[in-house]
Formats: sequence, C-alpha cells, structure tokens
Amino acid sequence: MRTITSTQFMFLLLGFSTTTYGFIVSPSRSNPNNAVPSIHHEPMSSGTTLPPSRSTQSFSRLFGGGFGGGDDKNSTKKKKEIKLKPKQQWDRYLSFKTEPKIRVAVRVLEDESDEWLEVGRVKTKEMQYTEMAVARQRAIIAEHAKRLYPLQISNKKTLEWGYYQEQDEVWKIVDKTVLDTEEVEGLEKMIGFEGRPDPSTGFYCVYDEGRLKLGDESSFK
Repeated sequence: MRTITSTQFMFLLLGFSTTTYGFIVSPSRSNPNNAVPSIHHEPMSSGTTLPPSRSTQSFSRLFGGGFGGGDDKNSTKKKKEIKLKPKQQWDRYLSFKTEPKIRVAVRVLEDESDEWLEVGRVKTKEMQYTEMAVARQRAIIAEHAKRLYPLQISNKKTLEWGYYQEQDEVWKIVDKTVLDTEEVEGLEKMIGFEGRPDPSTGFYCVYDEGRLKLGDESSFK
C-alpha cells in the first residue's frame, strides 16, 4: 500500500470530505510507529456522515448572506411615504392659479354631533386627484386642524377627513386607502393645500407691511 505525506493527507481530506467516501487512517506496515500516516479508501456505511470542510462552510455563509441565499426583506416592504412640508404644499397650491378650490374638513369620530370642522382648501392639477390630495396631505390637514380647533381636536382623538362636493352639497369622506388603488408618480407636485389663516400661530397668514390680510384681501377666499 502506497504511503502519503501528512500534507497530502490533509489535502485529500479537505478536498473529498463532501463525497460519499471517507478515508480511514491506519498504521503503515513499513512504519510501525505511525510517524507518517497511510490511508486506504473505503465506502462509508449508510449511517455515517462527514462534517463539511471549512471551504464548504465558507461557501454556505456566502450563499446565505446575499449571494442568492433568500429574499431581501427590503424588497417586500412598501415604499415609505415621504413626509410633506406645509410651506412647500402651500406654494404648490398657489401655483395652481386657475384650478378650483376644494374645501376640506375633518370630523372627530368620538363626537356625537358629526360636525365637520373646516380646515382649508386643496387644489390639484387639472382637478384630477381631489381624493388623493386629501389623503396624501392628511397629516398636514390634521396638524392645522389642531391649531384651529385646540379644544375639539387632540392627539387622542380619531379623525375622519373629507372634502365638500358643491354639486351634491355634501361632505364626502376620504379614506387613505385610495392611495393604494392607484400609484401616481410625482403626486406631491400635482397637489397643494392652503389652511385657513391662523393669526395666533401665523400659519397661512399673508401680511402687507405688518398688517394681516384677511377675507377678500388674502388668498383664502
């Protein structure tokens, strides 16, 4: 039986440890002290397994860590909604000079009166996205509603949003799920909101030489 060096033995052990065969070390007849191991090649029994080599373990970690090993969690997450800025949406509202103004309001669900509290107006490009304009800007509308109606509205209250349909003379409830039915690229740039002027905070107020413009003088008509 041919003997091999210890280096050759390690090479063979690492290179073939994932096959169905193993290598059994036995003393060499020519070397009874077993200074240099010899091996003979035998099939493994059906119930015997060999531990994976270091090279196999390293490959498994790479495969499971982004090189084809499982789905990327971020790919399944819904795109996070960008927070809108009140001033930016007010500027966009003012840029739609010829578009009609749509009244918007909120209602406190805990109240028994079902009263709609008017908060401001929305405008949309070519009047195509009224419901989406209310739903997408609902956070801005709610924040301004708390300024205008501090006694009726707080963070503990549950709000409902709506806009006024002039033709039917009714308030139509808007659900935020309308944003899931249709995705409009760049929607934020096609909508705008202007709140009712609030002199106590200065929000949505227009001043002329230090004098607050109200009513017909302001853009809020």
